[in-house]
Amino acid sequence: MPFLPRQFRHLSHLGRAGGTKRLGIGLGVLFAAAALLLSASALASPTTGSITGTVTNATGSGIEGVQVRASMLSEGEWDSYGSSDTDSLGKYDVSELPAGMYRLEFRDNDGAYLTEFYDNAAKIDTASDVAVVAGSTTSNINATLAPAGHITGKITNSKGIGIAHAEAEAYALTDGSWQRYASQSANLGTYDIGGLPTGTYRVKLSAIADGRAGEFYNDAATLSSATEVAVTAGSTTPNINATLVPAGHITGKVTSRTGGIALSGIDVTVYDVSSGGVTDSWLNTRTNWLGNYDASGLPTGTYRVKFGNDEDATFIGGYYKNAVAFASGTDVAVTAGSTTPGINMALVYGPNVPKAAISGASVTPVKPTHGKPATFVALLTPVAASNSGNARVEFFRKVTESAKKKVKVGGAWKWKTYSKTYYKAQSIAWMDSSETEGRVSATYTPKKAGAWKMVVTYTGNGYTACSLAKLFVVK
Repeated sequence: MPFLPRQFRHLSHLGRAGGTKRLGIGLGVLFAAAALLLSASALASPTTGSITGTVTNATGSGIEGVQVRASMLSEGEWDSYGSSDTDSLGKYDVSELPAGMYRLEFRDNDGAYLTEFYDNAAKIDTASDVAVVAGSTTSNINATLAPAGHITGKITNSKGIGIAHAEAEAYALTDGSWQRYASQSANLGTYDIGGLPTGTYRVKLSAIADGRAGEFYNDAATLSSATEVAVTAGSTTPNINATLVPAGHITGKVTSRTGGIALSGIDVTVYDVSSGGVTDSWLNTRTNWLGNYDASGLPTGTYRVKFGNDEDATFIGGYYKNAVAFASGTDVAVTAGSTTPGINMALVYGPNVPKAAISGASVTPVKPTHGKPATFVALLTPVAASNSGNARVEFFRKVTESAKKKVKVGGAWKWKTYSKTYYKAQSIAWMDSSETEGRVSATYTPKKAGAWKMVVTYTGNGYTACSLAKLFVVK
């Protein structure tokens, strides 16, 4: 009897003596189908391959935790197709790679070793190609990493106390642009910026979370005026310290130019006018549910402020004071330790937003139960019966905590405990029917023109004691 796959063996009696001719023909068809399945399975071939190798130091010891990334050139850009971290022996395996030519990056995220590309190249553009064949492994793509340079120091306040979680950044001018290396300080304010090749750097030290103004080494306000710090690969340049003073602030409110509606979740980006070519802005923040913002952590200087989200076409972004371009923006002066208030902006709705569909949203505060849906209602005035509405929503949690302040009692200063209440944002989400769990989603099309209601169900994780919610209709 010929071989019969397992799934057809219960039918084997059909070919025995006494079976009808029709059943015999059916068995033949089954055998033919089984043969085709087996043939197709045999012909199927894998579509991906792998790259393996070992990463060592100069003594030949394997380096653990090095990230190995394989990238392929696509439409002029190097796209990552896979990565793998080395094990305790320095071995790695980047698998499931489509057939093609790749270039490999070896990066030690701990900063002890210099980043390099295969084969011993400093940049991906000068790296060697590594071929991947479907169904095969390209092996022995090894790398020997050299020790990196370091810049270390301490970030303190005016009392000499180290500032925890401050940030230290080193900038190196490479091919006409500033490349950034960063490190966060430890609990005592010490920091270590590693992974540095030999060269000269300019160092920025800041502590925005601690309310301290940032500065460039050594007591410089801008990158262009900073003192250069020399680094040699394999060595440490120590004592690049900074004493940070209380920060300056820029505050204001963002509204819609039509209707004066407070806009929440709008990006506010602060640029140092005399930054000396730093491509990154000094800092970014967002407006809260009332449209207010507070850009903090600023040293004394002159700034320009941009409002608007590049990925959101609902509003046309601009610069203070109602300028379209950076060059025509108005300078904002900031003094460390002080607040520059009233830097407000009124944004114009984008061309794809029906103007007549925009109205103030009337929302009743709700208290969602943890893990259960909550309903939000907004009043809309559509342009025509075919309009549908999409909305953005924010959730806030009312927080009350104990705080202390000094008060003068009978000529002596004493600590007094008091309660402090504030509202803390929990999440911001665009309403879109394609969103997944953790987001809100609703679209409603009214049957006729006139005022209508949109009901939004919050299907995320839920938050207890949600006493305020604001639904803002954008279309």
